[in-house]
Amino acid sequence: MELEAALEHAKSQWPRLKVSRAAFRAHLAASGPKALPHAGDLYLAFACAANDAAAARELTARVEREVPAAVRHFGQGSAFAEDVSQQLLGKLLAEKKIQTYAGRGPLAAWLRAAAVRTAINAVESQKSQASLDSNIMAPARSNADVDLAVMRKKYGATLKVAVEAALKELQTDDRNVLRFYFVDGLTVEEIARIRGAHKSTVSRLITRIRKELLAQVKGDLTAKMNARPDELSSVLRAVVSQLDVSLERALR
Repeated sequence: MELEAALEHAKSQWPRLKVSRAAFRAHLAASGPKALPHAGDLYLAFACAANDAAAARELTARVEREVPAAVRHFGQGSAFAEDVSQQLLGKLLAEKKIQTYAGRGPLAAWLRAAAVRTAINAVESQKSQASLDSNIMAPARSNADVDLAVMRKKYGATLKVAVEAALKELQTDDRNVLRFYFVDGLTVEEIARIRGAHKSTVSRLITRIRKELLAQVKGDLTAKMNARPDELSSVLRAVVSQLDVSLERALR
């Protein structure tokens, strides 16, 4: 779909929304070709960010429609879903988080993903739990891991920086998938439902992202660490064995 055609289609979907044609055209162009099929959704989000009242009412209706199904697996009931809806709307409209919707997929799927994250935060805020260890690496669990534990203690901070740098290089969508999987504990099937994709597609995506991150972290550590060859080998083994733990903590 060409830019002008997508623009006209979006305007025809929302003829009553007050949006500057020139401003939205620039926004649509900046969002890239992947946004063109979802130009109507992007137009609605753009109008919400511009404080259009009709757009805000439409977004509210969509959130209230999508949230109950998105958070049903939490088993918290309808009152919880209503609370999540209100929290999410506050973030989207009052805090202008709706501006982060880039049109790379349907708005409905994006809202469901946002609802799940809001629900997880709501559940976690209710729990009384010990503070997480600020060290990016987990402690050794057996005598066989003593060497790795020493390397983690000595180079843990360096590894933390390398993991965080690699995560920043990821596309936002890829980073969100990792956060769903490693931090939020969602299954591949649950992530697939949120994204409107087949579970095998999500599984392959997670595997690809993890391999790319591992390669980047190992390359970064090899280039930057001033370590003996035997130490470097031990650190790289620690990276492989503890990457998932490192990702889980860095993504929080």
